[in-house]
Amino acid sequence: MELLLSGCEAIEGEPSNVLCHNLHTGTLVSTFRQSSPAKNATCTTLNHLLSAQHTRPQLNIHNFGKEILDQSIILPEILICVQSSPCGSWLAAGTEKGNLYIWSLKSGALIYFFRAHYQPLTILKFSNDGMVLFTASNDGDVFAWLISTLVDQNSTFETSNSSVKAISHFSGHKRSIVSMEIGPGPIVSGRLYTASEDNTIRIWDVSTGNLLTTIALPSTPSCMTVDPSERVVYVGNEKGIIWIPLYTGSSTFSNNVKEKKRVTSVDNTTIPNAIGGMGRVVDYNDSRESSIISCQSPITTLTVSFDASLLISGDKDGNVLVWDSVSRQVLRRLVQYYSPVSFLQCKVDKISFYSNSSLSFPVLKRMITNEYLNSDVRICIQDDGVEQLMQPENILKISSDIVTQGSESSWRAKAETSEMQLKEAKRLFYELKQIHQALWEKYLQK
Repeated sequence: MELLLSGCEAIEGEPSNVLCHNLHTGTLVSTFRQSSPAKNATCTTLNHLLSAQHTRPQLNIHNFGKEILDQSIILPEILICVQSSPCGSWLAAGTEKGNLYIWSLKSGALIYFFRAHYQPLTILKFSNDGMVLFTASNDGDVFAWLISTLVDQNSTFETSNSSVKAISHFSGHKRSIVSMEIGPGPIVSGRLYTASEDNTIRIWDVSTGNLLTTIALPSTPSCMTVDPSERVVYVGNEKGIIWIPLYTGSSTFSNNVKEKKRVTSVDNTTIPNAIGGMGRVVDYNDSRESSIISCQSPITTLTVSFDASLLISGDKDGNVLVWDSVSRQVLRRLVQYYSPVSFLQCKVDKISFYSNSSLSFPVLKRMITNEYLNSDVRICIQDDGVEQLMQPENILKISSDIVTQGSESSWRAKAETSEMQLKEAKRLFYELKQIHQALWEKYLQK
């Protein structure tokens, strides 16, 4: 069962609720009262819903087994963005002063606290493997921090805050970053998507820090999401939703000059080309498949279902709409709130709605103490040499080693073998694609 968690902003001091619906049937499953979710300041763990309050230094905690508020934790300062790690071990939080807090969700200890940006933090995102934390700010910059460095017990009390260094820096946006997404898979082969008030979306290669593509938008984006296979970028603004396919088989434009790309064909089937690349600037409507869907109210937040077949939008009037991502039509309205929608999240994991006292949320400490060093809670932190792999000189060294190893004849034989395997893979892919197309047409005829 795939569930959708949704909530709206609290207005005039009145707390708002988070509702849990069955995404595919629209049935209301549960209500989490007085959570008051704020945009970019609400997240979930396996057993809890966390929502930081923008008006006071407080974190509201809901156990998925209870509808009423489980506890409220007083914090050192007001948090404007929070994010939990995929493994459920860490909680990251950002403030208006640019401070970044790291807590352990196993013990509640404050692990680290430092000034990450000079301007307010806007969004926090963990990589899918949980090894890297990305922080975005009003200054238009994004930093990548290695978690194993931030939470290392041996260095937490031995190094000063000034010694903490990001492993990567993504700069180029001229104004505040309003949305950020991380591509699936290992972080060393992932991509980073950032949307800014400068009316652009930038796509970055995480391992090298290079800018791949800049997509120019017609107006200021308010939110963005990317489908799990990184085929389409969905952008919300004051006029509606923009569908931007990242692959196209048609001609594209670059720097206002028509540049016709070579379209490859195998078995009379067109192989799509990726838009942009090499740091080029492209317009959002370069692809014939892109489109703008007008909405009656400005879009405030977007998310996609697990299989990317459904797009869910929240708007300023409080409507939560479910769209078919292929036909681009509204399937249903799940709920209408009395204030702008501020939180949407799809959860495929099984959620237990039965109260369990053993799943109590730890009280978050307000100061860094030696208690963390003496704690019996031990966590295995994954590293896998990410910091070394993401250094440009190491990438070049690996490439050089590959080129120098082996004779020319052996490499030629390997290349021929790889080419044959690639052709066979393409043949199987297009056979599968034809089967999928036939099933889809049969589905549409029902």
